[in-house]
Amino acid sequence: MLAQLMDIPCWQAIGWTMIHFLWIGAIIGLVALTGRLILRKSRPQIRYLFLMGNLLLMAAMPWPILGHLLGTSVSVSTSISQVATAEPPVTGSGERITLEPVVLPADAAEQSLPEVDRIEEVTPWRWQVWLDKAAMIAPWIWVIGTPLTLLFVCCGLSGICQLRRHSRIVTEQWVLNLTVRLHKSLNVGRQVVIAVSDKVVSPILIGLIKPMILLPPSLLTSCTPDQMEMILLHELAHVRRWDAVTNLMQRIIECMLFFHPLVWVVSHWVRTERESCCDDMVLQQTGEPDAYAETLAFLATSYQGLGPTSALAMARHPLVHRIRHILAQDNCTLRLPPLLLVSVTILLMISLAVVVGAAATMDENTVETEQSNSPAARRVVFPEDRSLGLLSIRDAGTEGWGGWEPFGEAHGTVSVPTGKELQLNVYADGID
Repeated sequence: MLAQLMDIPCWQAIGWTMIHFLWIGAIIGLVALTGRLILRKSRPQIRYLFLMGNLLLMAAMPWPILGHLLGTSVSVSTSISQVATAEPPVTGSGERITLEPVVLPADAAEQSLPEVDRIEEVTPWRWQVWLDKAAMIAPWIWVIGTPLTLLFVCCGLSGICQLRRHSRIVTEQWVLNLTVRLHKSLNVGRQVVIAVSDKVVSPILIGLIKPMILLPPSLLTSCTPDQMEMILLHELAHVRRWDAVTNLMQRIIECMLFFHPLVWVVSHWVRTERESCCDDMVLQQTGEPDAYAETLAFLATSYQGLGPTSALAMARHPLVHRIRHILAQDNCTLRLPPLLLVSVTILLMISLAVVVGAAATMDENTVETEQSNSPAARRVVFPEDRSLGLLSIRDAGTEGWGGWEPFGEAHGTVSVPTGKELQLNVYADGID
């Protein structure tokens, strides 16, 4: 059953799609990295749109690859079936094949043909064999991995529903009045509910259709009205931009293409720039970068201790990078994680192997297809049990007696290429 499944052209096409996407996705990832470095001085919205475009391109690329591979497999299968079921054009073709008997010595059959006419078995390229095996195994990785990653996303959505059910709607009047004012100033088109939950440690936005901003209970008593205004502005900016929908779309892309590490890297960059876009909207409304940076620092330290370990973690906290961006002190030097460098190196090596192997396979398939699909090829039927002599072949229309090349034994069915004429050199014992 499993062997039959793996022999289906669609199964093999999915496997090769995954392999080809490794190097195609690596190229898109390098383009995203290069563009991110070039646009590091640009507005976050520009970087966000550029990176989102690269992520969507990654999500779209497997489909044309799969379509091309399926079309190729169907075309080759059709050609093979047509050749296998075709009847030899013995009569009715109207073409004449020249067969000129020439008497040879009786021992001519024992003489070997020239080296160039021997058919030698070609050993497949080692990388190509490995890639063929990988193409058979890769769909299993996708069949198993995609449901698992989707299961994690579903668990996250279930957790969000639990947060909504166990949250408490904010009743403090000053928070409600502030929310109404900010809702109008940002021109948010949907009603937003403000709630508190003991399960969250920082403000988060949940809900696709009915958005809800969840706050830690401590924020209502520990932060100032100005800080609360900036916090709500940031979350309302997410509502206005429909970021919850795009974030869910990212999760689905990550699930479908989980096997490519650069998909996760580019998706992480998209989320980083999304936060920067909302930070810029806050600064446009308030015009106080220092106060907003202090608010973010307050959020980062409100649920962490101040010990040495926490201080080290704080230095790597995502809010720190946002604060640096807000204060225009972001270090724009090239910072690449070692995992990214290793992933890119491995993917480039795989890409080179796939491209070379695919090129070799394509050349072989092209030659075989051209030979099998030659519309003008003719067939001559000789006895199967014995050889009548040696065959020679040359270009049709060649004058004189020269130009003949050995073409093998005269027995069985012999295909004569188009534009060629055939000569039979009969053995001395003749035809019975």
